[in-house]
Amino acid sequence: MKNARYLVAVVLAVSLIGCSFETVYDSDVYWRCDPQGECPGWCNCLEGRFCVPDNKDMSPGDCAWCPDNQADCNNQVSDGCEANLVHDPNHCGECAAGCATVQFCEFAACVDACRPGLTQCGRSCIDTSSDLDNCGGCDQPCQPNQVCSRGECKSGCAEDLTLCNGRCVDTDSDPANCNHCGNLCRFENAFGQCTDGTCQIRQCIEPFADCNSDPVDGCEADLTSDSAHCGSCTTPCTQVILSSCIDSTQRKYPSGVVSCEESECVYEMAIEVCEHGCVAGRCRGDICGSGRCDPDENCIGGVCYCGSTHNIICTPTEFCCIDSCVDLQNDSENCNVCGKSCGQNSICAAGKCECDSTHENCDLNWATGCETDTSDDSDNCGDCGIVCPQNSHCLASDCHCYTNFDNCDNNWEGTGCETDLNLSNDHCSECNNSCGANANCKEGACGCQEGFDNCDGNWNTNGCEADLMNDPNNCDYCGRICGFGPCCDGDCPYVLNDPAHCGECDNVCVGDFPCVGGHCGVEGVICGGETCNTVDSNICCFDSDNGSFFCTNINGCEGGFSGLACDGPEDCQQNQSCCFNIDDGLLSQCRMSPCSDYTLCSSDTQCLENDNGRAFCCEDSINDYWIYLCRELPCD
Repeated sequence: MKNARYLVAVVLAVSLIGCSFETVYDSDVYWRCDPQGECPGWCNCLEGRFCVPDNKDMSPGDCAWCPDNQADCNNQVSDGCEANLVHDPNHCGECAAGCATVQFCEFAACVDACRPGLTQCGRSCIDTSSDLDNCGGCDQPCQPNQVCSRGECKSGCAEDLTLCNGRCVDTDSDPANCNHCGNLCRFENAFGQCTDGTCQIRQCIEPFADCNSDPVDGCEADLTSDSAHCGSCTTPCTQVILSSCIDSTQRKYPSGVVSCEESECVYEMAIEVCEHGCVAGRCRGDICGSGRCDPDENCIGGVCYCGSTHNIICTPTEFCCIDSCVDLQNDSENCNVCGKSCGQNSICAAGKCECDSTHENCDLNWATGCETDTSDDSDNCGDCGIVCPQNSHCLASDCHCYTNFDNCDNNWEGTGCETDLNLSNDHCSECNNSCGANANCKEGACGCQEGFDNCDGNWNTNGCEADLMNDPNNCDYCGRICGFGPCCDGDCPYVLNDPAHCGECDNVCVGDFPCVGGHCGVEGVICGGETCNTVDSNICCFDSDNGSFFCTNINGCEGGFSGLACDGPEDCQQNQSCCFNIDDGLLSQCRMSPCSDYTLCSSDTQCLENDNGRAFCCEDSINDYWIYLCRELPCD
């Protein structure tokens, strides 16, 4: 169908040559020409607008022009160059080169685990310090006008980094942009690295090796089957055969060396020899009957016996390892080659060591097996090289914050679980739960600072908004902070044992009296001519035994004393009045309103509030003791 549409487009274009109107084309099928009006070498830029293949056997998708290390693998113009060949597990290195379901794509190579320094995002190994779609962490894309520089979305790269397709990289060490943008360090059967701007083989993929020390062909030798490099680069399986060849034609050269035409003979040192052959990393043994024995087998009477007992015969699917017949494809102690143990926490499947579901071979040494438990290793959590950030640990193969810590700034890679929920005023017990003003977070609970209270019950908006020392609408302070324990242990005059209310909200000062030091009224209490000014001596008490007044606190006016004394309503609790009882001499006491006899006052407003019909606060003298009393008539 694509080819047919291509032909229609070409015919239409030709027929319109010299016409003044524009050619109509399907933008979902044809690639536009690049900004310079060019297309890939096998396509033509038609009318300076879209790319057309130069032969009918190609599809429009073949005209894709893509940034370095990206490709249009699905031949759909609508999603552009959708495949990132550097870390796409379905197109790792090239289109349709998919990694196994248990593998990850790392710099165009399929790997069993991401190397340290890279982050596993899905089935890709990502450098989150420079990746546009995973900047600073998985699934953290930058905006279209930004670049990713050292794990942060910025408007430009740091001075020592180079911009390569939206990524800010060090071209001396970045394997995808080594020495210059787009230069991907990719080798056959090997993992690549960039060192000082030069691509190098970092490690060969088992069972391959770089025996010719030439990085051009990567790790070219398969040590399990290469007769010239059997088990190691320096172990050839060559031997001069002076007997007849099996199932092949024997040839004798002038040098006297006998070889076999159909036995993959090779030239070495200008002498052609017949190879034994390499199987499972070991050279085959002597000719025996119609074939060759395994290295640990003995040929007796045309039969290959395994080991020294001469009574074990291996089946065609088995291999002789010392004195045992083993299945090299599934034996975890002899996996693919004799003596190769997969080690602890692993199995052998299809001749390859594989770890169980919770372990990995992070040290890349099968002698130690799958030594790392990735379900609870904070340096290899869920996979090798995934380090749990600060204040976190690995649990069930995933990083979790320690108890009472959380990742409130959403910067997992950078700061981890940076917030102590027990102590953070902005994140108390959970993220974004602010204690507000005049408050502290302790043990995961918000508490007010000394002299303040949360009277409206709204922590997040205004915290402890009520100043109990100075707010006339919430004037009540018990004299000391109760902290986060039981409130004052019953020591406060008007407060129940509520740790959130040490000092009582909604205690409104009557009349126009201010709130001073947590008490309604003017500063200081007059008590028998003495002023009670301190927090511990702000109550006037009358001693009935000797008829004297003294300053004390609420607890000091109990027992044998006659009770609280007052010389005005500011000395009394809300809903109480300072009552003068002439029968008690000069003793005035705080009692529930209204007073039965005389009410001491400081203003006419207070007298009205007593609701006893006495509306005027007048100075009076009783037995030469000057006081203010509520009267029914105006003052003289």
